Amino acid sequence: MRLMARERIAALRVRGRSPAYASCRSSLRQEVGAFLPLNLDPPDQQAGFYHDYFCPQHGVELHFDPARPHAHRCPQGGEVFSGEPYDAAWRWSLNNRLSTMAFKLALLWQMDQDEACRVRVEEILLGYARRYGAYEPGEDPRPVARGRATFQSLDEAVWLLSLVRAYDLVRSSLAAAAREQVETELLRPAAGHIAAQKYRSIHNIECWHNAAIGAVGICLDEPELVQLAVEAEFGFRHQLEAGVRADGLWWEGSSSYHFYALTALLSHAQVAEVADPSLRRAARLRQMFQTPVDLAAPDLRLPATNDCWFFTSLVGDVCHGVPAAAALYEVAYGWYGVAEFARVLERNYRQQAPTSVEALLYGRQRPLESGEFRAEGGTSLEPSGLALLRAGAWETQNYLLLKYGPHGGSHGHPDKLGISFYAGGYAVSPDLGTPGYGMELHETWYRQTLSHNTVVVDGRSQPEAEGRLQAFGRSEDGDFAFADARVEWREEPYQGVSMRRLILWTNAYFIDYFQVECEAERQLDWTCRFDAAVQMQQGLSQGAAVSLEGDGYEHVAAPLLAAASGAVRLQWGLPAGHLDLFLPCERDTLLIQGQVPCNPAAEKSDLIMRRRQARSTVFVALLHPWTEAPVVEEVFPVEGVPTGVLALWVHTRAQRHLWVLSNREHGGAFALPESADRVMRYTL
Repeated sequence: MRLMARERIAALRVRGRSPAYASCRSSLRQEVGAFLPLNLDPPDQQAGFYHDYFCPQHGVELHFDPARPHAHRCPQGGEVFSGEPYDAAWRWSLNNRLSTMAFKLALLWQMDQDEACRVRVEEILLGYARRYGAYEPGEDPRPVARGRATFQSLDEAVWLLSLVRAYDLVRSSLAAAAREQVETELLRPAAGHIAAQKYRSIHNIECWHNAAIGAVGICLDEPELVQLAVEAEFGFRHQLEAGVRADGLWWEGSSSYHFYALTALLSHAQVAEVADPSLRRAARLRQMFQTPVDLAAPDLRLPATNDCWFFTSLVGDVCHGVPAAAALYEVAYGWYGVAEFARVLERNYRQQAPTSVEALLYGRQRPLESGEFRAEGGTSLEPSGLALLRAGAWETQNYLLLKYGPHGGSHGHPDKLGISFYAGGYAVSPDLGTPGYGMELHETWYRQTLSHNTVVVDGRSQPEAEGRLQAFGRSEDGDFAFADARVEWREEPYQGVSMRRLILWTNAYFIDYFQVECEAERQLDWTCRFDAAVQMQQGLSQGAAVSLEGDGYEHVAAPLLAAASGAVRLQWGLPAGHLDLFLPCERDTLLIQGQVPCNPAAEKSDLIMRRRQARSTVFVALLHPWTEAPVVEEVFPVEGVPTGVLALWVHTRAQRHLWVLSNREHGGAFALPESADRVMRYTL
């Protein structure tokens, strides 16, 4: 074997007998036992596009039934789809099942010496070897780099990587003729095809290309392939250096694409563990595991920014088509021994016993270290343009993420200065991420500015831009934390528009200060979604039906328009408490309420839109989560302050807080009321 150390196989056999890994051993045997009786052969045609295997109505993945290649059921509505593109997309799942099971069968054979497993691996490998030369790429113009067995070269690389790892594990058991056929009719031509399709760019797909090419190169002792995959331009080392930002996040700005790229890089390091252990020792590879822990929400979900799967979480799945979080962190903890990685595993195994082959291969220290994650403070990831604020005990934490940075390439969303937040540990307004790319809503809703919590100008989605951080930290006296970011545009339809968002953060509440400057009067819509039910509202006229126009505005169901009397308060009920929204400065503001798609799209969220016609304006809001009784009772502005100053009273049950936000030239140019218990200052 060249892709796995013999010491690791020996440890696999020991863990296979250990009571501490009984659930992993049982899960592998059950999965293999269910697979072996299935009459599944490699398909005779190229597979289709995974993202086409989604219900167009409900936005959920269709149920893959290995026995029904022409009937594909929606698990939510029960509808059954057939024909294209669903039948071709079904073959994607078939390829995925056969390749991943080939690797698991080979591992179980190494562990138990079960001959039925070895024979089935040989059948799968030879089945693909006989068919591979006859596969013809389809005519679908979508893939930039095409596959042969699969829709695109990305799928081809993922598929090939599992097959070559399976082959390496059983090679010594195969007859010479079988080895020759697999190597010359499947592995070498597939690696050659992928090499010819390389993107020659810093991209998650290129990481998978490299992993597959490198695995074949090591397995078949082809130095040219290894060189291409590791040392050449856009190889493994270049991808880590240029694709992973200094804060440890993958450059495309998506949690699931971060883990998609990480899994490719990790897989490459795994197959090179013997041939080149320097790959797994790379500092940035280790940091790619740490930064998601730093970003995780109270429920360990990860921000679904840009084109990110909404379900991405450190407890459960991080992305489609890769191992679950627990499996990936088994490798990370096995290699690096970081205590927080063990805590990720421990949180996963509170819900379900370990089942992954990665635990069998890399597991260490049982029982795992336990403990709490960091509960207070914040994190600034300036290279990625993310500012994170936290308050409270971990599982009931208030949490807010401000996104301002690089666009993220083709997977970026138009959401500069967007926020997502939790209250009391509940996801009140998470980023919606994306459904399957084949859905119309992917473009018309999830990729529009309106589906994010920011400001929309003239109903048009934002052009690409890169904001910058103005400030991040805590006040000198420690009374509050802050995150302050700015963005501006030089191209239409936002030419001459600049925005600044400042979050002022305390344990009990936070203030959202959103300034917009334009060269001429524009329609400015401050928007925010709430995944909860409104229980109370004050300061609004009776709502009337209104017609909305703009990018994504067609998805606002039953919108109602009301006028604000100057101060507005709304309240939502949460599973374990409430959330109050105070809008203290709403003169000349229209407020629009409606229902919009959540994720999945069949679920709905409340949308609050504050609309003003202005050249320059500041939207001010205070959000206060509470459980038994509210702490904040009243919020209102101080009258008579100079231009360039915002002074705001926040009356709590116990104290009167006075917030003073001023430009430098107005820092002390007016007399403060003497009745304040606490004065909080911030210089804009």
